[in-house]
Amino acid sequence: MPAVPAHGASPRPTRGAGLLERFLARLRHRAALALMPAPAPGAAILDIGCGAWPVLLLETRYDRKFGLDPLAGTVPGVPPGIEMKALRLAGPVTLPYPDGAFVCVVSLAVLEHLDQGSLPSLAAEIRRVLAPGGRVVITTPHAVADPLLHALARMGLASREEIEEHQTLFRRRDLRALLLAGGFPEAGVRVGSFLLGLNIVALADK
Repeated sequence: MPAVPAHGASPRPTRGAGLLERFLARLRHRAALALMPAPAPGAAILDIGCGAWPVLLLETRYDRKFGLDPLAGTVPGVPPGIEMKALRLAGPVTLPYPDGAFVCVVSLAVLEHLDQGSLPSLAAEIRRVLAPGGRVVITTPHAVADPLLHALARMGLASREEIEEHQTLFRRRDLRALLLAGGFPEAGVRVGSFLLGLNIVALADK
């Protein structure tokens, strides 16, 4: 079981160990936070793959915060106002929320851990749970970064546990195609990169 963060401590953002993990997670968070829609009163946000401790959700100003992760519930003491549920994203995905429940959905460094068979249903489900005008923000390593990430893991700079679980490698066109296949309108899909092009960031508006 992951350790409970001590009072005042900054919890580990990912599983496993790596000297650069906090830095890399922070870059992902900054990229996502810059693209999230400004929350109106009562707006809800969903973080898919939030980890055992909802670091990103704690940084947002949404009134209602929800997280999904296989490790949800393994660390006690989640701050009030955040509802976390355990969900394993494998096979056909069904998100346990009603249609149009969220103004924003984020999924950071998650899709690369999923098999290709799970991705189309996840994209469609994200669109379903977004409210009209809602936005999804996704990050994933670029396929060209995979050899570098494995090298960093061998050197103890990135989490070997996280890197060795990667199942699907993405290029920008792949992430765009996935969002379009999920039903997002082409005009609402934008795909870019950060960290010298080694990571992809995409957004799609419903």
